[in-house]
Amino acid sequence: MAPDLPHFLFQMTSLRISPDLLLYIYCGLIVLSVVPFGLVDILPQTLILILICLLGGLAVVLYGPPERGQWVFGTALAIFSLMALWILFQTVEIPVTRSDDLVWAKARTMAAAAKTISVEPADTLAALLQIALPAVTFLTGLIVADRSKDDQAMLRFLASAAGILAMYGLYQFLFLPDTLLGETKKAYQESLTATFVNRNTNATFFGLGLLMQLTLLFDSFLVKTDKASAELQSNATLPRLYYCFISLATFAALMLTQSRAGVFLTAFAILVYTPFLASQWLRIFPNSFVRLGSRWLRVAVVIAAACLGTGFFLLFASKAMLRANIQGLEDARFCIWPDVVRATYNNWLFGTGFGTFRTVFSGYRDFRCGIFNIFDRAHNTYLEGFLTLGVIFPVVALLVLAALLFIFWRGYRNRRRNRHYAVLGLAATILVWGHALVDFSIQIPGFSVFYAAFLSGVVCVCYKHTLKPAASKNAALHKYNNDEIELELIY
Repeated sequence: MAPDLPHFLFQMTSLRISPDLLLYIYCGLIVLSVVPFGLVDILPQTLILILICLLGGLAVVLYGPPERGQWVFGTALAIFSLMALWILFQTVEIPVTRSDDLVWAKARTMAAAAKTISVEPADTLAALLQIALPAVTFLTGLIVADRSKDDQAMLRFLASAAGILAMYGLYQFLFLPDTLLGETKKAYQESLTATFVNRNTNATFFGLGLLMQLTLLFDSFLVKTDKASAELQSNATLPRLYYCFISLATFAALMLTQSRAGVFLTAFAILVYTPFLASQWLRIFPNSFVRLGSRWLRVAVVIAAACLGTGFFLLFASKAMLRANIQGLEDARFCIWPDVVRATYNNWLFGTGFGTFRTVFSGYRDFRCGIFNIFDRAHNTYLEGFLTLGVIFPVVALLVLAALLFIFWRGYRNRRRNRHYAVLGLAATILVWGHALVDFSIQIPGFSVFYAAFLSGVVCVCYKHTLKPAASKNAALHKYNNDEIELELIY
């Protein structure tokens, strides 16, 4: 059988599988990871990870590594490998007893436990899936999106999926308020939760979906140029109506989650994003409303667009604002954070083991914070990451953030007609990373997979190859209206 193996590999590399087919399969797996309660159980996590790995391996065999943003692919792979090795190191028995946390050192001595960094090595190994899922999703997304001729195909699919899930959530909330995916709803009965258990995760998910939908709605109006044909304008009517409809559905679902941080951070992300959309519109269509020759008049229009967009958004956020006014800062998460900081101070170097927060925090919990709540999360991803992973976590987090900001800056600098996609990535990062300060949405595997797929799509848009100038202006205009070349290659 051995001599047949090279021939089999040669046949695999010579297959003609459409890149779009792999992209659709990939997007289907992303949606499938969101549906089963946010992929919180280990069995569906393992299944989705295996399927995405198989898809990524097939894509590498057929097409090789991505051509766009090769350094992004290499950096992401290196960071994932480093984190995986660090988590495995936390579970390995070492001859030297740790002394940075005397409480756990004495507990190990009394119980004759293994001398590992992690206080629960089995839990740490199981939690490795929470790192592997978004990492493999991002790497696979870079490969399949890089080979697609349509840069926005993945983002359109994800935006549509968010809209469909929003409509399902509205139906479930209005007609089946006591159920969650066919099961009895045990928490957040007054809030819309769609397919997730936690309303804050839903709010972050719908906020991200709303940003994508508004972007695609904005794109549907970009074909309306003075030189565009009537056929192009008529063909754009249906996409405009579609994205307007799913945007309204997602907006309503977001409001009904009643998540304070989710609603307000989405509003802030829109406040950051809207001026760039307005400036992009004025740059492409300077005579669409009035002849804005003054720079200050253009600035006034941009500011007015941002204020109107954010004001309209907050106008419907009455329930979330009511919760914020009633509860204020009287929230249990604010009470436990000093205890988490104290635990982190005692374990800042190596951490307590990834995925061991619930075990470790019980020894630091202050009785004055109450005895009724069970905290299996710190409600602050950065504090929990520092506590469980040690000093490597803030270093890696800052490295990832710096890489994302550089990608967005490069996309905004080099792209023309689609430069607002770089700002979309920035706005989404503000939403997701900001919400991680007060909740754990990004720690839910289903949402982390969705966000990783979104980032891979944005990276491919930011690193699109620039085509050579067209031979004639009419040919360039046709390609521009079909989103094949940059605007500055025409004018």
